[in-house]
Amino acid sequence: MMKKLLGILVLGLVLLSSCAKNKDYPEKTEIKDYPEKTEYYNFINQTGPTSVDAAISLLSKKSNLDNIEGVWISEVNFTIAIIQEGRNYSSYRVASPYYKNFGYKDGTIFKGASKTTFNAQEAMASDDLKVSCVTPAKYVLQNVQTLKLIDNYCGVGQVTFNLLWPENRKVVKKETKDDKEKNGIIKSQNIKLAEITCNEIGFKSTDDDFKICVLTVLEIGDQQKIDSKASLERAAQMRALTYNTEKLKKLERAENRRVRNKQLKVACRLLGTC
Repeated sequence: MMKKLLGILVLGLVLLSSCAKNKDYPEKTEIKDYPEKTEYYNFINQTGPTSVDAAISLLSKKSNLDNIEGVWISEVNFTIAIIQEGRNYSSYRVASPYYKNFGYKDGTIFKGASKTTFNAQEAMASDDLKVSCVTPAKYVLQNVQTLKLIDNYCGVGQVTFNLLWPENRKVVKKETKDDKEKNGIIKSQNIKLAEITCNEIGFKSTDDDFKICVLTVLEIGDQQKIDSKASLERAAQMRALTYNTEKLKKLERAENRRVRNKQLKVACRLLGTC
């Protein structure tokens, strides 16, 4: 009877163990010793920057950085530098309150077709530089200022990094369908107001210079919007004034041409030369 109960208990434990396995991240193989150096990571030689300042100095010498390149910091101040070396990117630990050895290559991020999702090979090492875990991982650029590391194999889970450097990398908001419709309505309204303005000046929609008048009024409106952002600067105000004066002179010349053309047409009819 005891043998049967023991057999049932062992079988139950086996079943529970098989159910707990994650299909995406297989159960970690218990290997005590990993190599400290491979082509994907290196905990023998300091091949990268050893501080945040060194990382910034190195990256600032490069032109046209990819969006994933830069210095990234997590919520717990774990800071990495991602630098393109050859075709792929290398990840270096450059600052952390929990470690004292920096400049070693933690892993390789593979450059693929996607500009936002990257597969990677990562290693985890303690302060004695002994590698305790090697894992496939994934980096996801949520935008140009936010990077997520996904690693469920070495117990890291998901870590979100924020861009520390370069500081001038801005998030570009994609224009939505609603934005396009709104901008289209505003543009239509601006054109209508420009047409009304030209009518008040004396132009008619049938005049040859009517379109020139509308375009000129729209240009003046755009310039005023631009210069209003720097309204506190006297130089910007003077430029706007000069610009608008020139545009008004163009309107005046166009009006003179319109009047002259009308006079010529009247003279033509009176003289019978048309």
